[in-house]
Amino acid sequence: MTAPPPQEAVENLDETTKDVYRENFRLSESLTYHVQEGEELSRRNRELEEANRQLVEEKELHNVVVREKILQAKAHAQEAKELQAKVRSMEHSLSHVVREFEHERGAIGRLARRELDEVRRIADRLRENLERKSVEMRHIKRLAQHVLDQRSDLERFFMDALDHVREQAAAQKDEARRRARADYNRRMRA
Repeated sequence: MTAPPPQEAVENLDETTKDVYRENFRLSESLTYHVQEGEELSRRNRELEEANRQLVEEKELHNVVVREKILQAKAHAQEAKELQAKVRSMEHSLSHVVREFEHERGAIGRLARRELDEVRRIADRLRENLERKSVEMRHIKRLAQHVLDQRSDLERFFMDALDHVREQAAAQKDEARRRARADYNRRMRA
């Protein structure tokens, strides 16, 4: 900005030139104000963009974790199905063996009962594992839904914040124009 001319030089100017000088001085001050406001808005915008970038990275990380947990849950579910099929197959085989060797009850009957008890213990463990896996899967689904809900809430918050900043900037700009116009009108009446 240039320094204002000496007061006596301004007083020697005719009235129109004085008005032009005053208008130029006022416009210069207004330009300085708007440049500062623009810099402040740019700084705030950079801060919001950085925060948004960090949230996007966090969201991507959460998505990766959720995908991994879903894949694990699917693998566990598949394993549980295979194990259940094995249990059914083993139970079927065992019952077939028991029917086939029914006449040899002695030692073979005791052996078959031991095997049956072992299969039942395995089946019970597998059922317990299946139940645990089912509980884990429900928990993972709830966590995934919670992550999605949080992401939606954060996106809404940042969109609202951005809209709020834009509205404030527009309101400040309008207020500055109104004041400048009122100041100009007051000067012109004086």
